[in-house]
Amino acid sequence: MAYRKIKADTKMEVVIRVLRGESMTAVASEIGTTRNSIARWLHKAEETMRKCLELNGANQNGQKQGRPDESLELQKLRKVIRKQWKEIKRLRTLAEKCREGPRPAKCPKCGCVRFYKKGLIQLQLGTLLKIRRNGLQDKIPVQLFACVNCGHATHLEGPSSLYHWAIKEEGVRKTGVLE
Repeated sequence: MAYRKIKADTKMEVVIRVLRGESMTAVASEIGTTRNSIARWLHKAEETMRKCLELNGANQNGQKQGRPDESLELQKLRKVIRKQWKEIKRLRTLAEKCREGPRPAKCPKCGCVRFYKKGLIQLQLGTLLKIRRNGLQDKIPVQLFACVNCGHATHLEGPSSLYHWAIKEEGVRKTGVLE
């Protein structure tokens, strides 16, 4: 069977008909081609539409074009604002991570580095900081962490273990109420 050239306009009509819901087999037999050819045209049409929509205001070379009524200075300011918004977004995610507080570096049992919070335990301040003083007999809340891998419970050692207690105390001083 000889290869038959089909015009681009005919291909567009076929693609539109199939997208509207007509059967690929019926359309293929009507114009005298195969279903595979129509499927290939559909795929190319979808790919081209996606590429055009993703450019989002860019020219064919993928370079952004400013609005025609904008001055060069305004375009530069828009670019600076976009960069600043990206930096703000980055800093927000960093602040969210910092708000969670410190976590153990790794599990003492299996070496895993992922933990989840398991609650608070009460430990003596003197024992926690490894200091022997008479005034350090108060118990403070210390965050307990559990290893995701083995479930081993652990807490932070040294001054970093005071983080959650200090945050809670700061909330009491600011509001006068325990948060």
